[in-house]
Amino acid sequence: MKLSEIVFEQVETVPGWLLKSKCECFDDVYSSLYPVVTVTPPLAVEIGVWFGKSAIAQALMIKALRIDMQLVAIDPWSADAALDGTNDPANDRWWQAQNFEEAKSYFEDELKLRGLRRFVNVWRDKAENCVNEFEDERIDILHIDGNHSPEQSMADVMLWLPKVKKGGYIILDDTNWPSLSDAVRYMGDNCVLMKEVSEEGQGFALYRKSKAW
Repeated sequence: MKLSEIVFEQVETVPGWLLKSKCECFDDVYSSLYPVVTVTPPLAVEIGVWFGKSAIAQALMIKALRIDMQLVAIDPWSADAALDGTNDPANDRWWQAQNFEEAKSYFEDELKLRGLRRFVNVWRDKAENCVNEFEDERIDILHIDGNHSPEQSMADVMLWLPKVKKGGYIILDDTNWPSLSDAVRYMGDNCVLMKEVSEEGQGFALYRKSKAW
């Protein structure tokens, strides 16, 4: 059984969304870091965590592959942040009804229960407030799954792409949403599209940064 299949089964009970094909994508990009030895340990960043389904999946892979690296999981866990920008009214109503403290507590409890806490650094803040904590060309894997409004999704790709090293990977979630069209276009203009998936009402794209900034 492939690592992606094992991990996908292990996170099935975690609330949230994760396509099996995205789990396979995580497997591919994390496996590419092993057994490469570098002076500076690899670094992954996830923007938008929620209950942690995809973050837990990535941490499980880091642990299984025995990679000396950290995943920084960034999420403000707040309704105000979820409502930033221009969103569909139904989307806004859904987020207004959510319990953000429950989501954050669940995620951190799962990290402890699964023995993953040492692989994940949890930052509670908006992504734009965290970006300057990272040097340019520092991140190996960036997973963007934050606020899907046109304004916020565009801000995420523009602010964070310089932080990804040449040859690094960017996974952009829900690229089939019309609200992400500008962000998708920007990524296509500045990176190499490696894979694009749209299924079960969800989608994502895998890009590779082809040049240093």
